[in-house]
Amino acid sequence: MELLSGTRLGQIEILPQTESLYHYTTAKALMNIVSTNEFWVTHANFLNDYSEINYIEEVAREAVHMLIPDSRTAEEFGGSLIEQFCKIREGFHQMYLLSFSTLADSLILWSEFSGGFGYCMELCVGDLRRHLHVQGESFRYYSEGRVVYDRSRQAAIIRDEILYPWMPKGNLSSQSEEVRQVLPAMAMSLYEYAPFFKRAAFQNEEEYRFIFYCAEDSAGTPDFCSFREKDGNIIPFVKINLKLDYKTKLPIRSIVAGPKNKSDLAIRGAQYLLACHGYGETTIKKSGLTLRY
Repeated sequence: MELLSGTRLGQIEILPQTESLYHYTTAKALMNIVSTNEFWVTHANFLNDYSEINYIEEVAREAVHMLIPDSRTAEEFGGSLIEQFCKIREGFHQMYLLSFSTLADSLILWSEFSGGFGYCMELCVGDLRRHLHVQGESFRYYSEGRVVYDRSRQAAIIRDEILYPWMPKGNLSSQSEEVRQVLPAMAMSLYEYAPFFKRAAFQNEEEYRFIFYCAEDSAGTPDFCSFREKDGNIIPFVKINLKLDYKTKLPIRSIVAGPKNKSDLAIRGAQYLLACHGYGETTIKKSGLTLRY
């Protein structure tokens, strides 16, 4: 196994080592995660929000207009930047997303990911970082951080972190040699920020993400990719292994059973599952939400 190196984006918040993250999931998925020490990480083009990743195009155009007063020049420059961005997105750089939340026992997240049933896993940020391993050389690196939902902040990040440091001071025509030289680097930075920008409508999820980038020679669909069925659709994913060796367990702090599951089996079954896999000391409890149906 090879340790995966992390990279940090300047304006994306990173949680301290001791903080907790929460993963809401079904009973079936929990059984798979605990028994294999793996998370199934979805390709960025197949997430629930169909505007994922390409949403940043809207924000980028807005940020370009913040820096370039002439609207015609701004439109031309912004169009060229987005064209480069799309080439990277559809080209050799493939990304896969592993999502958590900073919210414990959230009614919205229970409803979205398990219909009020299922389980919520609490994991330590620092433990997750230490356990991020993959087989061979499947990925180049990963990044992590809180998702940004505020549109004005998103535009300011693009302006200050991507556009201003790279934008030529003279001729901004897409035909100029200076612009052609900087556009690929700007577009790549845009691509790395893209999974951390979401529309404000999703802000109640308080999402925290780990983004995994394929190795450069993994063009198209990599040979280590797997597939699953969801709602009649075929979804590509990869398996992220979270154990350092065969004796190391997934770093689970606690597990909460969904608020709609009133059966005592919700706790008892989880206790048996964890005990069988060496998690006898892990706390298991029911949700504090008092839902009748």
